[in-house]
Amino acid sequence: MSELTGIPGLLYDPEYHGAGTHDNHDGQGMDPHVDFNLHRSTGYHRRINAIIYLNEAWDPKWGGNLELHKNPWDPEGDEVIAFPPFKNHCVLFETNEYSWHGFHAVSVPDGKEISRKSFTIYMYTKERPVNEIADKHGTIYVPRPMPGHLKPGHTLTAADVGYLQNDYQFRATMVKDLYDREKKFQDTIARLTQFERNFMLPRQGWAVQVGSATGLMANFGVGRSLSAQFRATRDLRRVSIGFKKPDFIAENEVTIEIGANRYSCTLADPSTQFTSAPAASARRLAASTARGTASTPVTMRPSQTVTPRRSSCRRALRESSGA
Repeated sequence: MSELTGIPGLLYDPEYHGAGTHDNHDGQGMDPHVDFNLHRSTGYHRRINAIIYLNEAWDPKWGGNLELHKNPWDPEGDEVIAFPPFKNHCVLFETNEYSWHGFHAVSVPDGKEISRKSFTIYMYTKERPVNEIADKHGTIYVPRPMPGHLKPGHTLTAADVGYLQNDYQFRATMVKDLYDREKKFQDTIARLTQFERNFMLPRQGWAVQVGSATGLMANFGVGRSLSAQFRATRDLRRVSIGFKKPDFIAENEVTIEIGANRYSCTLADPSTQFTSAPAASARRLAASTARGTASTPVTMRPSQTVTPRRSSCRRALRESSGA
């Protein structure tokens, strides 16, 4: 499949998430949509849809023809290519943020026991081009525009009324789903906010955290800075800070501020050793922080877990107070 499509590293999905056999009966269709982009279990990028049709007989007039859209959000400028679901035909197309596709509802003639049968395979890659990567999302549907024959002066038929009823119900369901999703997001935001307010950084030593840390994410990652306040409960001789930097971050500079004093350190890649340039006296720092609260914003980078006390930073911090 990689050789056929030109996409290297394609992976088969043994879970058949969303794939496998499909059987669409009279009245069933799918509005134009783009598919979910990341696998629910592996997080791999969805790249290819392969649809094989299994219908013994099919007339394109019965609907169910796979339609590839240019842009269904713009009905007047949209361009559509249709592929009838003929037996043993396979449609293969790439899945991305603009691979819009769907099919009009199946309309089987009276007396025929026919359904639209297909077998689908979705393929994934562990990575994809950076310019094609989007935030994780589910399937995104675009409701179809009003049928062209519904114009002023047209007398509604029973079929028209049925179509409008189904369409209104579908749109109402979509709106309700969006409201439910918004409520779920608000609940999640509230829980994360509460977590941030109450979270205590892992620590060892004679100090207690005062208030909450800022810049901390729910997965224990940080952005460009992390700030927290600690109060010493007895005289302390040094401050040690451990952290890990993701491999994709290239910068090696680490800045540590305790009280009014600032320390800049550079991690020598790939070792875990620091070189430091302390900007103030460690003894004066110890005197100021031992009496009250030490504010410790830290810009975190490097690949391994590091602790300043194992490097030349130790000379700058060994007699300071904090935790």
